[in-house]
Amino acid sequence: MDNTWQIILISPYSNLYAVGLRHIAASLKADGWAVRLLFLPDPDELVYRPQPHNQAYPADVLEQVAAFCQDASLVGLSVMTNFVERAALLTHTLQQRVGVPVIWGGIHPTVRPEESLQWADYVCVGEGEDAIVDLVRALAAGTDTTHVPNIWAKRGGEIFANPVRPLRQDIDALPLPDYELSTQFILHDGQIRPLTPHLLAHYLSNDFGDQPRIAY
Repeated sequence: MDNTWQIILISPYSNLYAVGLRHIAASLKADGWAVRLLFLPDPDELVYRPQPHNQAYPADVLEQVAAFCQDASLVGLSVMTNFVERAALLTHTLQQRVGVPVIWGGIHPTVRPEESLQWADYVCVGEGEDAIVDLVRALAAGTDTTHVPNIWAKRGGEIFANPVRPLRQDIDALPLPDYELSTQFILHDGQIRPLTPHLLAHYLSNDFGDQPRIAY
């Protein structure tokens, strides 16, 4: 195993539960890889001033994300359909400024993998806990990455669409979702900073709604 490898997983959502991404992080850590999580919540959504999800990230935020990912060997993005534009912008920024491969996972790339490869280097179709470990092992070893089950890849314009592996029957064997705050970071008040217990509680409690404005 290459101990210099650093994997960064990014969630563009205001919801910090991110169960899928936390499961991916936990599976990678259980296999011995260094993983950091980065959350990019939209503060306007937390007080119910919803903004268009295709609204571009400010230039200074993109600069911070690029700097944060400077030592990454692979970046993963969780992508729902209404966040495709933001994910595409983040992906382009990372590919151009950092030169790091980017993989998309989640609902949108599972449903539209070929479209997602317009931007991403890899997409994960379906469950990713085992697939991401196989992909990272292959990337770190410098071996072929175009035939990993559940992973679609693009090379020189050619798309490699791989079959989905059988569903795990022993889901109890999977590690618990990753809540190791020492390896988690968040964009808060315009700056990327460590995710503290206080900040985690703040964002999770806000997810229940804007209680003072509720009327019955």
